[in-house]
Amino acid sequence: MNRKVSLLVFLSLILLNSCVMLYNTQDIRNTINSNVDQTNRNYSKVKADYEQKNKIFETLKSSIISVKDPSFKVISDEKLAFDSAYHNLTKTKEDINRCQQQFEQLVVGKSKIKSNEPEWDKLKQIKSDMTLSTSQLNGLGESYTSRSNSLVGAINNSHYKRLNKSTFSSQMQKNIGELKNSLLEVNGQFKLFDNEMRKAYMSKQIDDSTYQSKKEIAAKILVELNIMEAAAKRLVALESKFQRRNNKNDEIWIGENTETNALMKKIESKIDVIKKAQLEFRSLSNALKPKTE
Repeated sequence: MNRKVSLLVFLSLILLNSCVMLYNTQDIRNTINSNVDQTNRNYSKVKADYEQKNKIFETLKSSIISVKDPSFKVISDEKLAFDSAYHNLTKTKEDINRCQQQFEQLVVGKSKIKSNEPEWDKLKQIKSDMTLSTSQLNGLGESYTSRSNSLVGAINNSHYKRLNKSTFSSQMQKNIGELKNSLLEVNGQFKLFDNEMRKAYMSKQIDDSTYQSKKEIAAKILVELNIMEAAAKRLVALESKFQRRNNKNDEIWIGENTETNALMKKIESKIDVIKKAQLEFRSLSNALKPKTE
């Protein structure tokens, strides 16, 4: 009887030992590393795309006067969804990397792990977590791409437009330069007319009453000249403000509710002031010309 029991125990041990499974840690490592490498390569492309789109949004936001503007609100909502998609994808990518770290910590000094060892269940859990995260990553990648395209679409369909800063700046400086030249010309003309008027008076070509009336006209011209000069100085100050505000930007945002648009309106208003003053000057200067016949 005892021999039969011993034999059964011996056979049971043989059977149990024959059912022991094992994992070759290097084979698992190769699979995990390949998975992680592919994940990191794909994620680097996503990260580059996110940083580019995020920079575009932040540059636009910094140019906005009111974030409550309906058009910007649409873009802002799309940005929130875009951020969420990116963060979800980033978290899953980090989960995969964490599985790799957990695996390496688990198999330190082991070339194999058997099913009857305490590390077996932990290894199975790591493999399961990585499989789940990898399968989720594909769907999250598609979601991210969709949100990225939606954000770009919202920006492109808005009234906000990007403009090359150097082109805008060059045009602004050209306009200011032309206005300065016009002022120099106007000043020269005024001095010439004023000198001719005095000569005509001194040579008795015009009488006292005519001279006094022309002096009044000259005083009005000086007022217009001062208006033009003040507006020109303000234009220079506005141009400097524009350069300071956008000194680090290659592009600027224009359109209603942008700082640049507000600045452009101020510049346009000063140009209008100068143009009106120039018209008034021409009218007054014609009356100032001495009549010698």
